[in-house]
Amino acid sequence: RRARALTTYRQLRRRLAESLRTEPGVQLRKLYEQIQAEMPEDRERAAKPRPAGDTVQYPRELPPQSRIFVGRAAELAEMERACADNGAAVVVATGTAGVGKTTVALRYAHAIADRYPDGQLYIDLRGHATAPALEPIEALTHLLRGLGADPGNIPTAMDAAAAAYRSMLAGRKVLVLLDNAASARQVRPLLPASPGCLALVTSRDRLLGLIAKDGAHPLRLRTLPGHEARELLDSLLGRERTSAEAAHVGALIDACAGLPLALRIAAAQLADQPQRTLAEYVADLRAAPLTTLEIADDDQSAVAAAFDLSYQRLDDGPRRLFRLLGLVPGPDFTFDAAAALSGEPPSEARGHIRRLEAAHLIEEHVSGRYRFHDLLRDFAASCAENEEPLRARADAVDRLMAWYYQGKEAASRRFRPESPKLEAPDVPASLPEIVLRNAFEAAAWSQAEHSNIVAAVAHAAVSGPPHWTWQLALGHCIAVADSGYISDSIAMIRSAVRSARAAGDQIAVAHASAQLATVLARLDTQQAVETLTDTVRQAEDNDDQVLLGYCLNNLGVYLQNLGDLDAADTCLVRALAIKRECAASGAVEAITVNNLARLACMRGQLRRGAEMFEKAVELRGDAWGATSVNALVNCELTRILLGEISESLAVLEQAELLSVELGDQSTRFHALVVRADLLRELGRLDEARCEALAAKECAEGLGQPRRRARARVALGMAYLDAQEWGPAQSEFGEALTLAERVGEREPETDALLGLAEYEMALGDMEKARSYALRAHERAQACGRVKEGNTLVLLARIEMADRRLDQAIQHGSQALAIHRATEYYLGQARALRVLGEAQYEAGDPESSGENLRSAERMFAAFGSTEAGELSALAGRRRDEGRHYVVQRPGT
Repeated sequence: RRARALTTYRQLRRRLAESLRTEPGVQLRKLYEQIQAEMPEDRERAAKPRPAGDTVQYPRELPPQSRIFVGRAAELAEMERACADNGAAVVVATGTAGVGKTTVALRYAHAIADRYPDGQLYIDLRGHATAPALEPIEALTHLLRGLGADPGNIPTAMDAAAAAYRSMLAGRKVLVLLDNAASARQVRPLLPASPGCLALVTSRDRLLGLIAKDGAHPLRLRTLPGHEARELLDSLLGRERTSAEAAHVGALIDACAGLPLALRIAAAQLADQPQRTLAEYVADLRAAPLTTLEIADDDQSAVAAAFDLSYQRLDDGPRRLFRLLGLVPGPDFTFDAAAALSGEPPSEARGHIRRLEAAHLIEEHVSGRYRFHDLLRDFAASCAENEEPLRARADAVDRLMAWYYQGKEAASRRFRPESPKLEAPDVPASLPEIVLRNAFEAAAWSQAEHSNIVAAVAHAAVSGPPHWTWQLALGHCIAVADSGYISDSIAMIRSAVRSARAAGDQIAVAHASAQLATVLARLDTQQAVETLTDTVRQAEDNDDQVLLGYCLNNLGVYLQNLGDLDAADTCLVRALAIKRECAASGAVEAITVNNLARLACMRGQLRRGAEMFEKAVELRGDAWGATSVNALVNCELTRILLGEISESLAVLEQAELLSVELGDQSTRFHALVVRADLLRELGRLDEARCEALAAKECAEGLGQPRRRARARVALGMAYLDAQEWGPAQSEFGEALTLAERVGEREPETDALLGLAEYEMALGDMEKARSYALRAHERAQACGRVKEGNTLVLLARIEMADRRLDQAIQHGSQALAIHRATEYYLGQARALRVLGEAQYEAGDPESSGENLRSAERMFAAFGSTEAGELSALAGRRRDEGRHYVVQRPGT
């Protein structure tokens, strides 16, 4: 079974290559040769006498392979699968200049040469070379000579030469390596027709025609991954040297963009200068990469020369776009961005991009988004500098900035339509249109282009025009701040402030400062207040009433969060008056009404707060927006506090769906947290935990310490109710750390209350009291509801410690506060702790009345605490105690 024996050998050989990167041993290779020698067709061929005049040779034309070869195991394995398993007759290895296509093809060709005993042919087709590319007839002449054809009898017509070539290969096993191909047209006549032959083709072009029409197997080579690049440098420079400067090896790989040619040139230069450190070389390489990566008097050892061969083969349109793309400040670009840059219609830019991708001068790293590797970017930029006039380069970058501006504005209108706007800059009318139909598309565009806008802002700050720094940063910094880009957003808007100040544009300074404060508030509320206080003065000096109303509104919110309720009230009332004077839209007015409603709730005016939240919802007009959905959640939260929960779960679910539809993650987070708390109060602990986990995930995406702390408190309470003590403590502890870092009183108070509940559950009343007292101190700045809650907890702690007088005192204070605020569950809990303390103190009559009222309220709400009180009353009745908790309605 010789055929199966050969297949088994090839499979073993492939596995050795993939797993151990080695070849079969001497004994196995000899066995393979013996099996081949006994194949019937081989014996027949050996025994058959050659006809007179038969000059067929067994060529061995493969050039020597590189002495040092590392990595590429996956690529070699893919070639083996294509040839051995799938029977491919043509494999096309493609990739950018210097990526190692020929090296890999030669490695594989030498490894499998013994499978092709009738010879191995090699030809450089000069598809990308200083000399003209070979015509197919020239290549056929070379190949026929290699097969032993009489030079004087080789046909001069291509069809005849191709027929002679196929005839000489018929019935034979020959490997043909067609290196550096220019096109499918050049390669197709050179492909063997005999089923026993294999053609390996390398090209900088993708040669899609060979894949589509000739069934070629494509193999795309990319730059080396980090570990393989390190292995190559270890082999070229010696492990001792790379280990001595291990910290700089990664920088060298990055500077060479993982390109094998660049790494080999760098290693050769470093080997020639053993006293030169890698750090010094990398510094020179970063300063002038293309001139550094060349070896004198050797065109094949120069990265720029290799790139230039690909560049010069392009037609005028793609060649111009290639060099202009070197001016893009950011990491990637789309068809429309390229069209804006070049000033061409999108359809033309699309065609040019496709041609550049086919030539492996750019790559599509995400669907619809293209990029260079760093060395090709430098080469493209140098081409632009050498071939494009200064004015043309400036105009191209200005068109690209204008395109980013249009997209940023379209996205900002979806996210923050109420934000004050600067006068729009002049933009060319011919720019590709950007249509963002909803908040999802706006969010996707903002996140996809974020790195490009950051880079564009930095470019404008250094190279100008300076107005693009603030025109691009304004709006965008807020749009992406809630998506995990807070640090970028702060850096970008600070750059805008500096540029506007340097340009003497005080209006731009004020607008940029206002948005700087808005972004800073995600991390440091106190710093946001300080920044915004200065911006209020700037808006007043500029008599910019729209900006002033915006700043006062935001300042009021941040002061609320810091606990300065009186100052917050002053700011918000003034902001609302200014907005009404300016005839602001209902959505803009609703923002401040919503914030005033929240302030009313913090002051214990829950009913008034609920009415104001309803007013904010009504101001939405005919369409829901982020502000009105947020007001809807706030309104329902207030209704829950008032004990009116009949529709709460459904309303909160609707609010979450609306926030998802709008792409408003902040409001979605708010709805999730409120649902989690309500479900926990209703005893639906599994559902509560799911909602709290979703809220935590959402908060992590937003990246705001205030929300991250709030989510952890909600999750910690869910764990606590499920008696999962360790996870509960962890969540409360993390929440406290986050809240303390930014000085946010409300989440800090909630975290302290959670830790006090945890210590109570474990029986450590001293620790519980300590946390509760700290919470009570901070609750003074968080509003009456929080203050009442801390008093209820203190009463429970004192009662557990048999300090009944203090428990009754705290319970009475809490009940007074919660009756004043109308916080429903707060009243029930104050009644419960007060009644239990009175019972233990020997006042069964007062105790019974308070506990019956508490049980009725819990039962009406649907709280599990109603059952707890009922069970407690039953136990005491059985024990002959003096009071009975009556059931609701009895």
